[in-house]
Amino acid sequence: MGREQTPSLVAPVWTEPPEPGAAAPDLRARADNVTCAPATDADADEWNRFVASQPGANLGLLYEWRHVIAGPCRRKTHYLLAREGGQCAGILPLANMTGALGGRRLVSLPYLDQGGLLAASAEAAASLWNAATELATRLGSRGIDLRSAAVAGGSSSNCGRATLVLPLPPRPEDLWKSFSPKVRNQIRKSEKEGLKSEAAGPEALARFYEVFAQNMRDLGSPVHGLPFLEAVLSVFPEKARLYVTRDASDRVVGGAISIAFRDTITVPWASSLREVFHACPNHSLYWRILSDAAASGAARFDFGRSHEGSGTYRFKTQWGAEPCALAWSSFDARGTRQPVKVLKPSEHGAVTWAWQHLPVWIANKVGPVLRRQLAN
Repeated sequence: MGREQTPSLVAPVWTEPPEPGAAAPDLRARADNVTCAPATDADADEWNRFVASQPGANLGLLYEWRHVIAGPCRRKTHYLLAREGGQCAGILPLANMTGALGGRRLVSLPYLDQGGLLAASAEAAASLWNAATELATRLGSRGIDLRSAAVAGGSSSNCGRATLVLPLPPRPEDLWKSFSPKVRNQIRKSEKEGLKSEAAGPEALARFYEVFAQNMRDLGSPVHGLPFLEAVLSVFPEKARLYVTRDASDRVVGGAISIAFRDTITVPWASSLREVFHACPNHSLYWRILSDAAASGAARFDFGRSHEGSGTYRFKTQWGAEPCALAWSSFDARGTRQPVKVLKPSEHGAVTWAWQHLPVWIANKVGPVLRRQLAN
């Protein structure tokens, strides 16, 4: 998982749909010079080349996510590709979310922190947005949700969540020195307790999933199915890496999946068993992943999203990570901006409590069915 270079900014990049206003009719007229059509798997290489060329791109825009969302998640996907002068000029991946829990909406992209619209010109952005609103109307969707790249330096977001990002030193040996004494002591404690974290092959995924599923049950949240994580490792064989933490008896007590994109290593999914929290398994786990990230030449480490002020949020900031507000936007089917609505556990305390008290095997059976309906 070598470091990929971020392209230099050579032209404006559009990651938001055009706002309604006086210039909108003229923009729509110019957008008529851009063709916009559904992308197929035959367009995957062209799609990813465009992502690689644009400084405003994010991990969620890679074409491979379509196979994860349409496969184990069973969501109908609509990947829109705009061309100008025969060249790709913009992309907008959408997933059709349906179901009693999440409502009927087009989301870019569900289950991920990011996604959204990416265009090299205002005309391409307008063409993609026109196609998206027409699609929403045709499908009977209530609206469209976009998840653009996180805003660096922003600690407050319109969805109450932030991703925590740690700049990595140019020299891996300086990483340890950058941690606070408390973090270093907790890493040492995990070592004294006999914990060891390491990269593992896909054969260890089922063991990690047992930990992940139990932890999600304990948090009161439906878990993704094992096929979801299998698909992530499968579609990103060079970018995704599985890590596991083992105790002195070789039992898997924690783990995570990291994904490389350009100069950043991101950890979207990680868990450890609560019964071994006294041994600091998360410190063992993240120290190993951070060490590997620094050694690979990565410039940033993204701990993934957390609710602002939550326990996981505070855990990530103790490593020195800084919050980046998630730039999520919601629109009705006609493209008019709406307040962002996300599922908040604090507003469903009784449901969360009931889920926490389910037998794990029941939560694992029902959870993936429910999780597919939740875009969060």
